[in-house]
Amino acid sequence: MSPVVSPKAYTAPALEKGLDILELLAAEGESLSQTTIAQRLSRSTPEVFRMLAVLERRGYLARNGDGGYRLTLRLFELAHQHPPLKRLLSVALPAMHELALQTRQSNHLVIHFARRILIVAQVDSPEPMGFGVRLGANFPFRPDRASSRVLSAFQPPAVQDELIAELVSDSARPVSAARVRGELAAIASKGFYMAASDTTAGVTDLFDGLIARRTGQKTTLGAWLDPMADKLLLVTMFVMLTLPGIGTANRLPLWFTILVLSRDIAIVLTVAVVNLAIGPRTFRPSVFGKIATATYIVTGVITLYFNYLNVESIVISVFVYGSLVITLISAFDYLIKVVHLGH
Repeated sequence: MSPVVSPKAYTAPALEKGLDILELLAAEGESLSQTTIAQRLSRSTPEVFRMLAVLERRGYLARNGDGGYRLTLRLFELAHQHPPLKRLLSVALPAMHELALQTRQSNHLVIHFARRILIVAQVDSPEPMGFGVRLGANFPFRPDRASSRVLSAFQPPAVQDELIAELVSDSARPVSAARVRGELAAIASKGFYMAASDTTAGVTDLFDGLIARRTGQKTTLGAWLDPMADKLLLVTMFVMLTLPGIGTANRLPLWFTILVLSRDIAIVLTVAVVNLAIGPRTFRPSVFGKIATATYIVTGVITLYFNYLNVESIVISVFVYGSLVITLISAFDYLIKVVHLGH
C-alpha cells in the first residue's frame, strides 16, 4: 500500500529498490530467498544482494538458517516512535482497555491513510473467546464500514468535506454526498455508531448450533427456528446479490436465485403433501442436499469477496453452474426417496 506518487516527483533508484524489498517482504507470510526477491522485483541478483546486505546490517531484515530473508520488528518500532502516533496511542490505549473491560468485547483504533483505514491499535476481549481485527490490517475507506463513518463524523468541517468526497467516490454503490453528510451528522449527534455486523452474523451462525449441541441447550422450537433463520439469511444474501443497480462488480443471475428459492419451496411442499397423504414421515437431509447448501454458501461468500475487491471474476460463474449441477442431483435424490415412501 503506497501513496500515489506525483509524475513530477524526483526519483532515487537505490532508495526505491530498498523500499520495494521491504514492501514485498511485508506482503509475504514467509521468508524469501535472494533469487526469489530478484525475480519478484524484476531486478538483477547483484543489485538485490547489495540492498539486502545494507537492510540486514541496519536491522530491517534478518536471515533464516536456509538463507531466506524476513522482516524484523524494526519498522514496527519506528512506527511507534513516530511522535503523532506515539501520542495518539498513549492517549487511546488506556481508554481502549477500559472499554474492553466494560463491554467484554475487543475494540480497535483506525487512522485514515491513502484512501484506506489502517488498524494501528487493537485490544482483545477479556473473555476466553472473542472476535478481533488484526493489528496492521487495512480496509477500503468506504461508507459501508463503521470505522470509516465514525472516523469521518468527528472531523473538522474542512477535513470532513475531503473524507466525504472519498467515501462517495469509493462507495460500492451510488450514494450522494448529502446523504453521507446527514448520516455523519447523526453519528456525531449521538456520539457513537451502532449497527449489526454482517461478519459476526456469519460467525455466530456458524457456531451457535455446535455450542447448543455440546451444552445440551436444544429445544423443539429451536430445532425449527434455527434452519429457518439459516435459510432466511441465505436467501437474503442471494436476493441482494441479484438486485440490479447497486453498483457491485458481480451480480448473481436471476435464474440462480430463483433456483435456490424454488428448491427450498419444493422441499417444503413435498414434505407437506407426503405427510398429509401418507402420514407423518421424517425426512433426513441427504448428503447431496447438504452439499448443495454448502455450495450455495460458498458461492455467496466468493461473490461477496470479489465485490469487496471490486473485481469481476469467472470463478463466480464456475460456482453458480456447479450449484446448478448439485441442485439437480439433490432434486433427483429427493424424488427417489419420495417414490420409495409411496410404496
